[in-house]
Amino acid sequence: MKVPITRKRTATLPSRRFVMAWAALMVVGATALAAEPAAGVEYRHLAEAGPQSIHVVSFDLARGDLAVAATVGAGVQGNETVPDMVASLPQGLGHPVAAINGDYFEFQGEPRYFGTLQGLCIEEGELVAAPPATAFWIDARGRPQLGQVGARLTVTWPNGRETPFSVNCSTLDFKSEVRAVPLVLYTPRFGRSTQTATGTREWVLQRATPDARWLPLSACGVYTARVSEARQSGDSSIPRDGLVLSVAQTAAAQPLVVKVGDIVMLRTACDPDMTGVRTAMAGGPMLLADGKLLTNPADSNRAPRTALGLAGSRIWFVVVDGRQPATAVGMSHHELAGFMRRLGCTDAINLDGGGSSTLWYEGRVLNHPSDGHPRPVGNALVLMKRP
Repeated sequence: MKVPITRKRTATLPSRRFVMAWAALMVVGATALAAEPAAGVEYRHLAEAGPQSIHVVSFDLARGDLAVAATVGAGVQGNETVPDMVASLPQGLGHPVAAINGDYFEFQGEPRYFGTLQGLCIEEGELVAAPPATAFWIDARGRPQLGQVGARLTVTWPNGRETPFSVNCSTLDFKSEVRAVPLVLYTPRFGRSTQTATGTREWVLQRATPDARWLPLSACGVYTARVSEARQSGDSSIPRDGLVLSVAQTAAAQPLVVKVGDIVMLRTACDPDMTGVRTAMAGGPMLLADGKLLTNPADSNRAPRTALGLAGSRIWFVVVDGRQPATAVGMSHHELAGFMRRLGCTDAINLDGGGSSTLWYEGRVLNHPSDGHPRPVGNALVLMKRP
């Protein structure tokens, strides 16, 4: 269920509550801005007792010339750093101002699936990875939202049978951070091929008729596809204008009689409805909802953290450095939730942390990633200044 966001600010200047929060938090002080700031965007570096080193970018979507975009860079398997993803953004999207790393991804399992996302990702309206997930999104009216997103993704076979599927995730049977599902639909945004194991059953799909709805795949639609190739060898090439349906090893014994020329129907839908949504990204856990802390006070695991907070139309990107005892010890989820509330957030979500935590602002990384350098990650959220 979506967490309702009821309070909305339309002013472009920070509220009195926001200014007072900054003053209370700046125990040691704040660095100067890294560059000439974009109008309506504020960056601060906070050095607190602990020690803590915290980087915050805040802005208000009510301005109209600011937007948040999701990106997976070269693809789900692109394995790119946040700066690399920013550099690869199409120029037509506008001027990138700030960016943070996004969702959890395959990091320790099968190397061929490194970077595979765990949850929902919608990039410029394209469904790149499927829910269910706790997620952030910008709804069709331009309002930022946080909450739970469910999936209703099904393929209807020639015999009328329906099977649920997921999008651009692992089909292998190994202990993985990424869930394995019976049927996976691979789109061109995944990469050049499915990377599936030898012997995996797969069907290459093309547009059934010239007037049928087709790519890019959206989070809400019906797609009519024709089977152009049936394969048993795995690791199928993904056509630039086509799709590949792959049967996971866990479902390999299930009889599916599908031949070249057959028509299949693909249906995508989400709960809540994601029609018109152009940006969405999974994360978790939720830190705040309507100003209430959702975290466990007994949680004491401090680490580098990345978070996103909301208060009406205002958004905060937050990165907390950690694993550097002399300068930055990091935060627990509970400490992070409290910090987000002190900033003025009513709702907040945790994103991938640890060595992934990265804040890029106006041309350079301003935090100190615990790996000593930015880590290749699954995706990123980017603040854009529109023309």
